[in-house]
Amino acid sequence: MDAQFDATEVIFSHIDLVFSNIDQIRSLLFKGSNLETTLSGKTINEVIDFLKDAEKSKSTPKPNSTVRKVLAEQEVKIRTVTELSDYVIGWAIKARRILMELCQNSVELDIRWNYLFTIRFCQIFVALCKVILFFNYFSIAKIVIQLGNYIEHRPNLSNDLSRTVEIAYNCAMDPFRLLATKQDAIQLQLGQMISQIGHFLIQVLGPWPLLDWQDFVIFNRPPKQQNDSSLPNMEHACLANLQVLTETTYFFSLAYPSFISKHPQFKALMNELLSECASISLSKTVWMPFEDILAAYRKGKDPERIPIDPEVVKQHMDIKFKLSHAQRLAHLNVLLKDILHMVEFEAAYLPMLTHDVVSLSGYAYYELCVMLNHGKPCEQVAEMIDILVRIARIYIKYNQSISRFFVFNLGSVDTNYLAQLHQQFSGDRFEWQTQLTSYVGNLLYDLQNGVDLDEFDCGTRYDFTPFIYTQGRILHFYNYLKIDNHITYLQPMFEQMENIRFHMTFAQNPVDAFLSYCPVHTLWRFISSLSEYVKQAPGGTHFLASIINLYALFNLDYISMSTLKFDVDNLSKNLSMIRADLINFFYRLMNNYLSSESSMMQIVQQNRFDKIFNPKDFILHSEFKISDYEDAAKFSEPLWQMKDLLLKLPNKINFNDTDFEICPYIAKNITEKMGNILFKKIIPDAFKLDAKFAVAAQLLWPLYTMLNASFTQKLFVAKFDQVNGYLRTNYLDLISKFKIDDEPIKKPPPSKDSKREQKEEIIEPTVHVSKIIDSFQNSLREFLDTDWRNVFYLPHSKRFSQQGNGQYISFHSFETLILNLGAYAGYYIDHILVLQATRSMTTIFKIYSGTISEINAWLVDYRKDGKLWSKDLERPEFARAGQEMIKLGVILMTRQLARQAMKKSVDKTMPGLSDLVASSYKRITEPPSEKEDLLLEMTTDVPFYHFIESSLERNNLQKTTDSTQFFFFLALLLGHSQWHDVQYHPDNEIMTHNLHLFPVALDAFINMFRVFSISADSQIIGDGMQFFFNVLQQVILKVKDMPNVDSMTINSFVILVDLFPRNIKSIEYGRTAASFPSNIIAETYRMMEKRVSEGRKNIPRNQKKKR
Repeated sequence: MDAQFDATEVIFSHIDLVFSNIDQIRSLLFKGSNLETTLSGKTINEVIDFLKDAEKSKSTPKPNSTVRKVLAEQEVKIRTVTELSDYVIGWAIKARRILMELCQNSVELDIRWNYLFTIRFCQIFVALCKVILFFNYFSIAKIVIQLGNYIEHRPNLSNDLSRTVEIAYNCAMDPFRLLATKQDAIQLQLGQMISQIGHFLIQVLGPWPLLDWQDFVIFNRPPKQQNDSSLPNMEHACLANLQVLTETTYFFSLAYPSFISKHPQFKALMNELLSECASISLSKTVWMPFEDILAAYRKGKDPERIPIDPEVVKQHMDIKFKLSHAQRLAHLNVLLKDILHMVEFEAAYLPMLTHDVVSLSGYAYYELCVMLNHGKPCEQVAEMIDILVRIARIYIKYNQSISRFFVFNLGSVDTNYLAQLHQQFSGDRFEWQTQLTSYVGNLLYDLQNGVDLDEFDCGTRYDFTPFIYTQGRILHFYNYLKIDNHITYLQPMFEQMENIRFHMTFAQNPVDAFLSYCPVHTLWRFISSLSEYVKQAPGGTHFLASIINLYALFNLDYISMSTLKFDVDNLSKNLSMIRADLINFFYRLMNNYLSSESSMMQIVQQNRFDKIFNPKDFILHSEFKISDYEDAAKFSEPLWQMKDLLLKLPNKINFNDTDFEICPYIAKNITEKMGNILFKKIIPDAFKLDAKFAVAAQLLWPLYTMLNASFTQKLFVAKFDQVNGYLRTNYLDLISKFKIDDEPIKKPPPSKDSKREQKEEIIEPTVHVSKIIDSFQNSLREFLDTDWRNVFYLPHSKRFSQQGNGQYISFHSFETLILNLGAYAGYYIDHILVLQATRSMTTIFKIYSGTISEINAWLVDYRKDGKLWSKDLERPEFARAGQEMIKLGVILMTRQLARQAMKKSVDKTMPGLSDLVASSYKRITEPPSEKEDLLLEMTTDVPFYHFIESSLERNNLQKTTDSTQFFFFLALLLGHSQWHDVQYHPDNEIMTHNLHLFPVALDAFINMFRVFSISADSQIIGDGMQFFFNVLQQVILKVKDMPNVDSMTINSFVILVDLFPRNIKSIEYGRTAASFPSNIIAETYRMMEKRVSEGRKNIPRNQKKKR
């Protein structure tokens, strides 16, 4: 019996290698492969004809040209397939032989006292059936094997090639013919075993969950009737080996249809098995569809074969996928989650619950294989993968502690109970009994004297392989003795020996022992399905960490990982893609939370001074609706799942002797591209910019902490990149940019290396090309090009009315922008405004220069009789110059807001610096340097026009020799008919057409008057302004006499006069008194306010409410 047991273990140990060879054959023969394509069409017919002629001929015939071409082109692949098939079929021959020997030398298969014998028998039987079906499914293999006899370099074979070809041919023609010889023994043994477990399998595999789950609940478990067995009940044993038992029953039903026909009670079980899955696994990577399995079944010549209706099976299958599998997984998730939570809290509970763990995990693995093969992502599957991987990682982490627990049991309880049984059954009544108990006694003696817990604690480790093999030999001997002797009473002793063997496997290697029941390390064969789980994340992102951690377990599938190089390479590539999918998922999740419509953004933006407070953004459950609570939970749940994911992700995964960084890789891509996360869609709204940074502190900071990344540093870098991403220079060195163009930062063309790197980038590409500051600059340019005509400047609010891009132009907007992005942002805004002001002033002065002869003539006439001619004021040049003056006022007021915002930002970040720079500027006697000029520009709101003046000087304007003439020109601009409908609004102190900004523009000309006039001393400017008001008086009188001009317009012009000394500090109020006495201006204000108040009284009450 020793040789029988040893042969059984050898055959079993080769199963993994057999399946690996099958996978390699599949990689050469799959549909569409080079070899399969070559052996198709006319070629395959010619090859078959040649092989038939060769069989009939006594001598080897010469192959024709087609066959020679096939042999020459595909020689290596033909030899590989032939050698692999020789090994696989050679193993199948030996497996069939050992199955026959086991049947002849035993009475029954039992999964309790005869556990090891029975499970090995089933495992070998299942593997043999899979080999048979593989050569049926890939029937072309028999032709390739035959061709192996005719290639130039003959294959290295261990078996007779003709015998290999014969078996491959029989598998293709009649799949289960290999089991037909002397089949009575095999079918009888398996039939008896299935009859013992069949009723339980129907409960487990039926469409409705009939399993008593209370037997597997670890809390409040109902008491069971006491029995004498030291093994767990049959239900636990069946579930622990559910995969192999269901496959055994499945193939038994196909291989022995006459037995099923004679025993109708098996038909129900057969139907349940056939409807479990749409295909059956033949190896790690080969799946045979149900249609092909049915075709193979129908090839059998057994006349008692049971007819199978595929439509009925598929209908039954659909019901199970819609209901049954989900229900099973739901129950398993609850039970295993209880165990997981307990052992994560205290790992010492895990070995105590070993039988529950292996039983439920074995059942769970079976369901995982079914559902992953089905392909449709399911929340229960994702959760189950997470649970099983976490349990496996606990076995890995607490490997030594679990081993110690079982070593303690082996050295105490297990040996004591076995000693009692041995003493009970020892005796010399029969020679076989004496021999058998002496074998057991020797094992017991070695176990009692060889296992010591103290030695284990001191570092001794035990290899229990000799004991396990000796116990297996004794078990085979016991099976042999049972044929002729009634020795059933010895079964309790063998049950205890099986219990000891089970404990030894966990004491020797807990991880391998767990994986033998729940081989999650083989789930790599479902990698395409797992990739879909990563992309879709059913059930939540927190389950995805376990799919990453699975790769560390894949290494434990030693044979497959060492032989299937192509699949291993694909797994490596897939791991890289999974990492990228996690990053993209992170991007999408954060974009949802940082979108303008999200609740967090709405709450953060409640601090805006111009936004009405909305309490509903804070009170999510104001009406106490269940849906409100559900919405709040749905909003926060993804974020908690992401945090859980980052906590579970490993630092790195070693797969195929390569380290794949996980957390560092994700941290690098997330932290270095914070701008992509915060600003996937750039809107030039400084308040939303500020809100996003505020929300980022709540959302991203905890996530960065989990990734061991500095959020504050990365946030600072992200802000810096958004304004100065290409040229990392000190802003003081950017002075020259004021003098060049409107594009201060140019993006350099990408180098060849950068193009190559971008091509290799597998994560989500950069979602925007421009920086945040580019968006604000573009918005500002658009505003200064067109939108300025459609907005009003509101002095008290320090902002423009909200129309178009004007909604983004305000003091608070600039302040928020600069506080978030720093001084660079203010520099870029100011730079645009300086250049735009230069262009506008140049345009106005060039219009003046172009009409200087006409203006001179009008001035001469005006000095003679003090009259103005209406037709002279309507020139188109005056209309354009007047519009440019308003635009200049808009530009300068915008610049003033930006500089005030920069000053406030400096006051907050460096208190006292602005006042220090301003006072220093007032005290210095020498002209400041350009760097000092820039410092003054960027840190104070002192009226300062140095850079505009420098830019104007570069335009080489032809200065006027008569300053009075220029002031005369400016006054005439206000007489154009485009201002005849101007209205003053006392509530906001604004004028239509933004005419109240005309004095702001004039102030700029006065401050830079030396650029436009040869004489620019204060006396000349003062006299010029007095003449300006004199002319303006005549202009207003001229407008007053025009038809269709009401008194409101005339009053608005009078009030405009009062705005000049307000905005131009160099003009005293007395300058206007000669032309516009103060009492007239005061009366005008009173009349305007009275008229407005009367207008309010005339508005009906209901209209007031609407307003």
